[in-house]
Amino acid sequence: MTWFLDFDRTIFDTDRFIRYVHTNHFRSHGLGEGAIGKIWNEQVESGKLKFFPGELTSFLYQDALKFFKRYPGKCVIMTYDNLALQKAKIKSSFFEVIMPEPEVLYTLQQRKGHFLENILKRFTMPYRFVDDSVDELSLVGESGMGVEIYEMRRDGKVGGIDYPTLKSFDDLP
Repeated sequence: MTWFLDFDRTIFDTDRFIRYVHTNHFRSHGLGEGAIGKIWNEQVESGKLKFFPGELTSFLYQDALKFFKRYPGKCVIMTYDNLALQKAKIKSSFFEVIMPEPEVLYTLQQRKGHFLENILKRFTMPYRFVDDSVDELSLVGESGMGVEIYEMRRDGKVGGIDYPTLKSFDDLP
């Protein structure tokens, strides 16, 4: 069994992280999240924005940490875009929390569904995918890869009707 888990807003509290960076590191108010991500990615690449080991551990949802411990070696993190920023966030948040650290797939600009089509066979079946993005869920669902799909809704919004909706990993059987 392999669990493919989105990083932002599924296992990592991205909204709280954005507020934290604005307050403690680098202000970029008035911009959309996509623009902020690009700016922060450039700041990480240039060394102007850094996160200490363990500095971001508190942004991992506690139920996600329990889930990783429940399924050691069976969870794979998937993340999209802003490579330097994503690597820095993951390295800082998982520092000495879960050993060994989970595998991470950086899809860069490629959508997760297309990315999974190319690498899925190297992982153990059955495949399960958890993400908060309806677009990503739909792309994986329409691919016909036989992946069991869950929609994560940490924001309190009602989930779609196509896939089971989770408020946390504790909602899984």
